[in-house]
Amino acid sequence: MIYDLGNTKVQTVGDVHLGKVFKTGVPLDRRGEREEMIWKQFEVELQPQPGVDHVVQVGDILDKHRVDINVVLLAAEVIEKAAKANPNVRFWFLRGNHDVSRDWDKVSSFELLDRLLVDRCKNVMFIHNPRVWPTSDGFLGFAPFDPFETAAQNVERLPVGCAAIFGHWDHLSFGGDDHNLIPIAELQARTKLAVSGHDHVARKYSAGGMDTHITGSIQPFTFGEDPEQRMYLTMTLQELVDTDPATLRDRCVRILLQPGESLPTDVDCLQLVGKRLGAEDDDVTVAFEDGLNVMALFNQSLAGIGDADVVASIRNRFEELQHG
Repeated sequence: MIYDLGNTKVQTVGDVHLGKVFKTGVPLDRRGEREEMIWKQFEVELQPQPGVDHVVQVGDILDKHRVDINVVLLAAEVIEKAAKANPNVRFWFLRGNHDVSRDWDKVSSFELLDRLLVDRCKNVMFIHNPRVWPTSDGFLGFAPFDPFETAAQNVERLPVGCAAIFGHWDHLSFGGDDHNLIPIAELQARTKLAVSGHDHVARKYSAGGMDTHITGSIQPFTFGEDPEQRMYLTMTLQELVDTDPATLRDRCVRILLQPGESLPTDVDCLQLVGKRLGAEDDDVTVAFEDGLNVMALFNQSLAGIGDADVVASIRNRFEELQHG
C-alpha cells in the first residue's frame, strides 16, 4: 500500500513473520517451500516504488522473540541490500508483539537485527519506542508495540498534527486485557490517518474524521486469514475431485470430511489438512504431520502382534477414532 500525503509518499509492508516454520500437513518433499515464498515476497515488497520517500514495515518482521541466527543474518542482508540500493529512502521497522518479550534480560532477535544494521545503513531505523519524523506534510508518527505500556499511553507521547501514525494494534476487544487495543480517541486527536499491522486480514474503516487502514500480513498464514481463498482453499471431497489438480499445487488445502470419509494422501499441494464435520465435533481439525501414510505405519506396528483377535480389536478401535 502506498500513501500519498502530499509531498511525502509512504509505502507499507505488512506483518512478515520471518522464521515461521510450516510443518502441519506439509509433505516432506515440499518442506521449506512456503518459507522460501515468504522470503522472496518480503524482498520484493521492501523495494520502494517510484517516488516513495519512506518504507514502513508495521511490526512482526520476525515470528518470535528469538529466531534462528540464520534468519537474523538473512533478514539483515535483505534489508541492507534494499537500503543501499535506495539511499534516499528511509526504511522503518516497528516492533511488533512477536518481536519482543517481557523478559528484558534476554536480547531479542529484533534488537540484534537493529544492532547489525545501525552503523551499516543510516537510512534504516528500528522503532522500539514512540517517535516522530518531520516532513513538509506534518509528522510521521510511530507507535510500536510495548509489552508494558498501553497503546493509548504510547500514542499520547506523539504530538498533534501527525500526517499519519503507524502502529501495531489490536482492533477488537476480547473482553480481557485491552492494553494493545487501538486507541481511537488518542489517535483522532493527533491525525487523520492511522495505519496498523498485527491483524493479518487487510481492511479499512473510518470514524470521527479519521481513516484507519489495516495492512494485513504479506501472506495469509491460516485458513481464517484468507477470506477470498486465494491461497488457502476449503472444499469437500467431491469438490476436490472436480478441481483441476494443477490449481492446488501452490496452495493450502483443507478438506471438510463427513462421517466415514478419510483424508486423501495423493493431493499435490503446499499443505493438506482435514476438518471433520459433525454435530459435536465440527471444530475438530485432523492434520497429517510430515505427509506420512498413517495407516501404513499403523499396520506396521500391528505386524508383531501374534493374536489375531487382539489385532482385530485394535484395528476396529483405531477406525472408530478415525471416523469419529
